[in-house]
Amino acid sequence: MATTAKSTNTSENTETLNTANQAVITEAATAAAHKAIEAMAEKARAAETATRQGAHHSSEALAQKKAELQAQANHLAENAQGFVHKHPFASAGIAFAAGALLASCFSKRS
Repeated sequence: MATTAKSTNTSENTETLNTANQAVITEAATAAAHKAIEAMAEKARAAETATRQGAHHSSEALAQKKAELQAQANHLAENAQGFVHKHPFASAGIAFAAGALLASCFSKRS
């Protein structure tokens, strides 16, 4: 009987050790997983920040280009109006010629 009790005691000790080892392994795996997730989250935060900054700079650059193009368009419109006021007959002739050219380009004559 002593052998059976000793054998049962040894089995219980082995199970306890296995359970303890599994708990240690589980805790170590959990800690490693948390560490990896935190590292990935930090990289994602850095990537998001860089993306947002890039988008902001692009937005500013586009707004500046838009303002420049609007200024050029206004300047060209003012120049065209000035030419029409100074040379009304020449402007009418140019408009007629441009219309005739466009009509001949888009006409369906064979």
